[in-house]
Amino acid sequence: MKNISSTIEKLCFDKWFQNTVDPGNLEGLEIARVIAVHKDSYTINNGENDVIAELIWKIIYNAASPVDYPAVGDWVVANFYDENTFSIIHEILQRKSLLKRKTPGKKVDFQLIAANIDVTFIVQSLDENFNLRRLERYLA
Repeated sequence: MKNISSTIEKLCFDKWFQNTVDPGNLEGLEIARVIAVHKDSYTINNGENDVIAELIWKIIYNAASPVDYPAVGDWVVANFYDENTFSIIHEILQRKSLLKRKTPGKKVDFQLIAANIDVTFIVQSLDENFNLRRLERYLA
């Protein structure tokens, strides 16, 4: 693995995640964290740079639901190209936690909010925009 302590450890890649990675699967690849999700692309960080990334076709083809795609906070195995300006995500590492919500409507599916988080804060303004029902929905 490429110098974990100085690059991705500062992004909270701890012992739990290190134990889930098979070093044999990392030949020529790096571990990075998803920091933003766009419609068909992602922004990942390898501890040094923010890089635009896309998914390898295997992940797209095998995805049964939105839960099978990367979320903000996921750790991924990626290949970096063009002096770290573009990347291809090859694998999503096992998640420690997942924050998701049911999609609107009658269809039972989920929308990912974040992965691998330990603490969540719900913040709401106390001015005329305060809405107790909204707070209840967020908590549920």
